[in-house]
Amino acid sequence: MTDCSPTITTSCIAITVPKEFDILIGRGRSAIHHNGNRRFRIFLQRYLPRYVSAKSTTDRDQVANFIVSVIHEAGGRFLKQDPKTQKWHPVDAAMSRQKVRSSFDELMVLQERDRRTATTASVNATRATSASSLSLRASSSSLRASSSSSSSSSSSSSSLEPPKTEYNNGSDDNRNVVD
Repeated sequence: MTDCSPTITTSCIAITVPKEFDILIGRGRSAIHHNGNRRFRIFLQRYLPRYVSAKSTTDRDQVANFIVSVIHEAGGRFLKQDPKTQKWHPVDAAMSRQKVRSSFDELMVLQERDRRTATTASVNATRATSASSLSLRASSSSLRASSSSSSSSSSSSSSLEPPKTEYNNGSDDNRNVVD
């Protein structure tokens, strides 16, 4: 019996421990936190503008093929784990290209989400600033309205008079006292 997994690859190479530059195809922590996958995501971010600006599927495939070739030249491989044997197998070029394209698509979704979050935060900050500005304007308007109504009334005290306290009953009598 061989270690070949025809559903994963046509290769009979079985890898027990992936290398540092290998890209693991799959879900879960082992794929997300693998050094090769971390480097892969950083590398893709550098080429994301080129991928996004590609006009056609053929152009995007060319960018993906370029990424696959760079990874292979650096000694990296695209590996998928066989669920039965728990061993890793290299995948073919089409699956490698698909991994690159799906990773680019995920990056674009994340970038769009970050852009929307930043826009929402900016809008919320603007609304908060506008609301506080309106609140300040409203309070200053009410102050002006109350001071104009108090100045028109002769029985009301001026807002510039000292407040009545236990030390000062509001009269100016103690200002004229000379020691």
